[in-house]
Amino acid sequence: MPGIEKLPIEETLEDSPQTRSLLGVFEEDAAAISNYTSQLYNAMKRIYDAQNELSAATHLTSKLLKGYEKQRFPLRGDDEVMTSTLQQFAEVIDELSSCHAVLSTQLADAMMFSITQFKEKDLKEMLTLSEVFAIASNDHDMAISKYSRLSKRKENDKIKLEATEDLYTSRKKQHQTMMHYFCALNTLQYKKKIALLEPLLGYMQAQINFFKMGSEHVTQQLEEFLTNIGASVQGVRREMESELEAMHQTIQDLEVASDSLYLPDPDTKIFIINRNLTRKTGYMNTRHKTRLVSSTWERHYYFTQGGNLMRQARGDVAGGLVMDLDNCTVMAVDCEDRRYCFQITAFDGKKAVILQADSKKECEE
Repeated sequence: MPGIEKLPIEETLEDSPQTRSLLGVFEEDAAAISNYTSQLYNAMKRIYDAQNELSAATHLTSKLLKGYEKQRFPLRGDDEVMTSTLQQFAEVIDELSSCHAVLSTQLADAMMFSITQFKEKDLKEMLTLSEVFAIASNDHDMAISKYSRLSKRKENDKIKLEATEDLYTSRKKQHQTMMHYFCALNTLQYKKKIALLEPLLGYMQAQINFFKMGSEHVTQQLEEFLTNIGASVQGVRREMESELEAMHQTIQDLEVASDSLYLPDPDTKIFIINRNLTRKTGYMNTRHKTRLVSSTWERHYYFTQGGNLMRQARGDVAGGLVMDLDNCTVMAVDCEDRRYCFQITAFDGKKAVILQADSKKECEE
């Protein structure tokens, strides 16, 4: 099997626009898989229902043929010969009925079970994870907004503690939910192959077994083909299990290593401020003036690139230029009781942007 694209679990904490954009591609792929699987399931269900009907009809035919001798026709004619002939047909059809019953059972176990499990279990679990992640992401955004509005002049320790704990909890929940969601989406790429190949493999093997009950003359080429498909499915399964184990290990490692990073405002005495960075990325709030005395704040992802300050909205593939940082000036400013605000002014003084960082460390860097 060719290599399978993966969502980077290691980048879930940063939650960059690029990661969200890639997530959108995987979610679109998952929706397409779900739609296609439903169509394939319906087609296979028709095969299974038709086989059950054929099995029942064959059994009924055999039963009617066996009961011919009990019929009382006004014109009996050669009933003795007819009865004997129909009895022979009944024995053959009875054997066919048994074969069809076996085929129905094999189709249920080998074809319908795996695709039903994928449709009713795996895809529904994926939908549930998607909903849980959406809720966690929304809660995190609300907690950030609440934390960003903490008053600088009128500090309230209780409100500050509640906002900090709320942001810590929501950030941790989003991160952990996102990691498991990424893991499930990555695993879906393997399960998709298994869910499509296993039912087809089961269907073909059930048909071959059905024909083998009447004849042992099955081409070696077909058997080798099915053997190769079976081996390929097992290979994908082993690869999935290995990758799943590695992803779970990554999640465990990141859960341990990321705990301190959930803090919205880390202590700068413990977490050293790096003033020599050549590149900086992260989310900040941007102030937009709406009237002479009023303004609004929007949250964007910022990064430096080639001496420029770039801005990117969540889900966008690329960022846009905010301003050239060469020869610009930076100074701390007071903004409506918001903390950690600073202003960047272009070298010619014609353009300025006011930003709010999440913490003192982020602001200083």
